[in-house]
Amino acid sequence: MRTFLLGVTLLAPAVAQSPLQATLIAVAPVEAEWVNAPPGTPGTLVSQPAGPLTSVDLTAPVGQTWAHFGCALTANGAGWRLEAASQVFTPPGEIAETRADLLLVLTATVPTTVALDLQLAHWGDFPFGVGFRIDLGDDGSIELDTTLPYCCGSVRRRSLTRTIDGTDLAIRIRGTNTMWVSPQAYDLRIDAQPWLPQASVVTADCGGLGIEAPVPIWYEGNYELAALPSDDPAEFGVLRATGLGSFDLFVVAGLPTTAPLVVPPPLPGPCDLLIDILVAVPGTPTVPGTTATEWELRVPLLPPGLVLFVQHASVHTIAPFGFGTTNVLHLDT
Repeated sequence: MRTFLLGVTLLAPAVAQSPLQATLIAVAPVEAEWVNAPPGTPGTLVSQPAGPLTSVDLTAPVGQTWAHFGCALTANGAGWRLEAASQVFTPPGEIAETRADLLLVLTATVPTTVALDLQLAHWGDFPFGVGFRIDLGDDGSIELDTTLPYCCGSVRRRSLTRTIDGTDLAIRIRGTNTMWVSPQAYDLRIDAQPWLPQASVVTADCGGLGIEAPVPIWYEGNYELAALPSDDPAEFGVLRATGLGSFDLFVVAGLPTTAPLVVPPPLPGPCDLLIDILVAVPGTPTVPGTTATEWELRVPLLPPGLVLFVQHASVHTIAPFGFGTTNVLHLDT
């Protein structure tokens, strides 16, 4: 993309949209409990009352760590990050449990496109779907939960794009962790980042998932591209893509025209890909791991008057084989 910089006046770096606001609410008391404690035992139930909060740190029973729940909502650049974790590890014959029902509310004073990154992980045996459940929109549907096919290290991830336009975006998070057979641990992370105001979505992604068998963990994620502000005044913005594979390309085109790209078996497909290609460059992996699941392309300052279309593709060449293309973005300088 640096070829666009020759002999032109550069556009000033993009200004981020109005700051995104976030509020965290405990819908019901958050609790950690030694469930089958002898009657009258002190400190078996600890709780955080229902209502607004920014963080929770609960351990039960008091003086020992059999059940722990913690969460924190923090600013993350122009956006927000919610992290939560639950661990249950009791002596034989004892039952402990954590319970949480949280509501994360995102608001914006002007219409704002937001990149949402939802990640759930399980680090014990026998994962249960109720470890964490995410209801995007608080409408009764579950977009992501901890129903996982493998023990001992599994990650489910969804990268999504939503627009907050006059109505708050509510994300309901419920979690119940009870140790029945062996220790259980669940992690949750939600990142919300405002988009560049000069970017918008043209078409949706290919609709597939990238899946890697447990080496050492099982991973599941989708293909999505977001255009985010940069804190570097020498950059127009940052393109962040999710997918899976050892091979990837950011494709920049002058027209939004796409065509099905047929790949040889055993790769899945076809997926639509931009065809009026001006530039195609690999991204920089940004998440540690044996196989890349996220890439970024830091975009230099661009001349005014450009209309560009951008997409990302990634290929996973080890079974289970994967291939996918992201949504197509429209960049208008």
